[in-house]
Amino acid sequence: MEVLSAPDAKQFLTEVARLHGRAVSQGTPAEVAPRPVRQLQNHLPRAEKERVAEAYRSGVPVKQIMAEFNIARTTVDRIARQHNIATRKVPALTDAQVDQAVRLYESGLSLAATAKQLASSPNTVRAALIGRAVVLRPRSGS
Repeated sequence: MEVLSAPDAKQFLTEVARLHGRAVSQGTPAEVAPRPVRQLQNHLPRAEKERVAEAYRSGVPVKQIMAEFNIARTTVDRIARQHNIATRKVPALTDAQVDQAVRLYESGLSLAATAKQLASSPNTVRAALIGRAVVLRPRSGS
């Protein structure tokens, strides 16, 4: 293994940075712009996947499973499907909640504000309003 002298090391790092399309400072090699941090993937062993599936099957909230195993919601859903467990549906709004959503939205509240009032998501409220043939306003800023 060849050890580079300081000028050679600096030239090497400058070339690496150039190839990666980054600007290089004129300082020491330690000052070269770092690479952006990539999201780490957490590959679960089979036993852990079994534990995720069992937790999901027994009704543990998905957010709790996500936190305990350090995995994404999509990973929880995929593991459930792989274990032939019916995935949970996000509860739809009741008819009374949709009636309330229509009133709130038509009174001038935004989708987001209406959803917040109903402890729901804007997409759920949007779908419910469209289902009731409510004409949606253009997004603010559009």
